[in-house]
Amino acid sequence: MRYILLFAVIQSFSLLSYAQTSRYSGSGVWNLAANWNNGIPDATINARINTGANCNVNSNSASCKGLEVRSGGAIIVNSGGTLVVNGPLEFESGAGISIIGNMQFRGDIILNGFTRFEIGGGLEIEAATIQVTNGSGVQSSQ
Repeated sequence: MRYILLFAVIQSFSLLSYAQTSRYSGSGVWNLAANWNNGIPDATINARINTGANCNVNSNSASCKGLEVRSGGAIIVNSGGTLVVNGPLEFESGAGISIIGNMQFRGDIILNGFTRFEIGGGLEIEAATIQVTNGSGVQSSQ
């Protein structure tokens, strides 16, 4: 009986360690709760930009635990905007990112197919590995 109780306690702690994910649909700004299915992400919540969605970061207070951008989706960090990604950053083939403001990555970057990067602002990458799969390429322009 003690082993079953101990197992149940360990399982409950392990479930708490998984971050929630909030999914962004449509077009608009990061900090509009109506665009997210599970609230606006913060440093403890993963963010997913769904297929065909375009998310604009206009404020200097956007953050998330991890970020996934689906095929056909895009994240745009505008002038005056800052996005901090505290975990992994993953792009599917056909996803895009435009950085005119500032962006910080603090985790691994995974490019699964061609991803379009446009960098005209500040980009900071800390302690990250970059994994390129499925014939990925990165196009950077200013």
